[in-house]
Amino acid sequence: MNQAKAAFEVAQKVSGCVVTGLQGINWEDLPNHVKEHIAQNPTMTAFQIITLVAAFIPGLVAAPALAWMGFSSIGPVAGKSDVS
Repeated sequence: MNQAKAAFEVAQKVSGCVVTGLQGINWEDLPNHVKEHIAQNPTMTAFQIITLVAAFIPGLVAAPALAWMGFSSIGPVAGKSDVS
């Protein structure tokens, strides 16, 4: 349970500025079934949080993905083609 609490606190600190109100959530105020789910499924919980952030703020995912593929805000980057 301490690992789940620590993970929750890290998530609060990291994404508190992104998701309004997340920093104000107290671990003790969460319902027991939520605490149990987080404790039993920390990996799934992390992926659920990442998916929600990506769904609500797609620029956090799209911009780095497009940059990795050789695109910038004004179009393709010269010399970045992987096609031979």
